[in-house]
Amino acid sequence: QKPVDSVIVVKLVVDNQPERNYRFYDSEGKLLDVQILSEEPFVFCNERLRKLVSFDNKLELTAAVRMDIPAFGYTVVSYDNLQNRMPPEKKCYDFEEYHRPKRLNGSMMKAPSQIDNGKLVITVNAAGLLDVLDKLSGKTYHDLLLLEDCGDVGEGWNYRSPQYDRKIYSTNRLMQYAVESDGPLACVISLTYELELPEKADVAQGRRSEKNRKQIVTTKVTILKDSQDLLFETTLDNTIENHRLRVCFPTGLNSDHFYTKTPYDMVKWDIVHEDSSEFKEIDTLVHPSQGITVLADETNTVALYVKGLYEVEVMDNESRTIALTLMRAIETESGL
Repeated sequence: QKPVDSVIVVKLVVDNQPERNYRFYDSEGKLLDVQILSEEPFVFCNERLRKLVSFDNKLELTAAVRMDIPAFGYTVVSYDNLQNRMPPEKKCYDFEEYHRPKRLNGSMMKAPSQIDNGKLVITVNAAGLLDVLDKLSGKTYHDLLLLEDCGDVGEGWNYRSPQYDRKIYSTNRLMQYAVESDGPLACVISLTYELELPEKADVAQGRRSEKNRKQIVTTKVTILKDSQDLLFETTLDNTIENHRLRVCFPTGLNSDHFYTKTPYDMVKWDIVHEDSSEFKEIDTLVHPSQGITVLADETNTVALYVKGLYEVEVMDNESRTIALTLMRAIETESGL
């Protein structure tokens, strides 16, 4: 393992005071560069020896921090919230203590819809999807973060497509593009899509309903300085029945196999499936993954790291699209 010297996203719990003039330090007392991305109220449970438990109202900051972490080690972050004090006996606005604010200036925005973090150039294209240029290899990945919604009349164990399915994609469905944070260490953007989806599927008829309902899906993308990783977080309040929602990453890589993490192993899977036209059970084309999916050819590699999403497919076409299942809304957990 190697030491980490880069920008990372961390959660920092601080005192909730009206005046906020934070200074953050590493374990050696060195002042850290910190870009605060967001804040949320946080209740801290203070358990003290031989005293009643108290609950303190604090703030939890989500921040991008440039720091050094030793190999197989950790670091400790401490902070001060410098307060400007005015002596009560003075009848003027002279401060007894005055601390200038410390802000990080700068931006990674090359244009309103383009971010350059030093390693990657990320562009929100005309279709409302992401084009990503890898500066190291010169390869551009087009139409990333494409949402795919299809019918699902299966159960908790297996996805099953209706006989007459109707797939809906998020191309040209971008409702809002927003830059939530922009600075020298990180840029956070949000992409909100409005999809017109069939309300449900009729299992007996094997088709999705003709009546549609609007479904809002928002993806927040965090881009860190000099990082080759993009961080994605997708949220929705699901109002649709009998469907599966996936996010797609077209890679265009020339490979016939890929790998997924399973307990105690990285399993190799063929992208080209065997002929299942005469199988009693229809092939779902998906594979299990315990958090890591890797697809590579002779010159490029794409890896997908996720938490709690266990179903993935690499499509057998020229795009070699990695399709990650975000959610399934089904009627029964068991097929019995």
